[in-house]
Amino acid sequence: MYAITDNLRAKLKEPLGTLFPDAGLHPYLKSSGRKVCAVGDECAYRMIMAGVKPEIVIFDRMTKRAAVHEGVRGALSSYCRNPLRVKNPAGMITGELEAAVAGLFQKGSGCIEVEGEEDLATLVAMRCAGESWLVVYGQPDAGAVVVMGGQAAKSKAGEMLAGFEKK
Repeated sequence: MYAITDNLRAKLKEPLGTLFPDAGLHPYLKSSGRKVCAVGDECAYRMIMAGVKPEIVIFDRMTKRAAVHEGVRGALSSYCRNPLRVKNPAGMITGELEAAVAGLFQKGSGCIEVEGEEDLATLVAMRCAGESWLVVYGQPDAGAVVVMGGQAAKSKAGEMLAGFEKK
């Protein structure tokens, strides 16, 4: 299990990839020819509503520490009919979350509903994502961040995870 440190918390507020406003994100994703992993309820919801069908969705039914509205909840429930359910406390990355994310990347599709917080699953997804993948997560009040999968993403995620406190 990994616990975030105050130093890393500040670093993770900066985008880990390319920041897109919503208007530019969906056409880019549709034309990329890559598989998509969406991390976050609002991020996944906006993709689904725009006709982008992420292969992997990781969500926790919360946005900015508040419950998502009914439209988001309904869309995710319809899209992710039988999600894996894992526990992952805020500010942590559990072995259970790591295993679930890795398993979905091996399988190539699926959804994970996190009891707790899913934000840091982005780093796990980056570590798992090969060249044919994009990892997309929301950047509050700014749009969404797209990280191209592959060795650069794996290295960046590894560097960040090395700074976590191991529990």
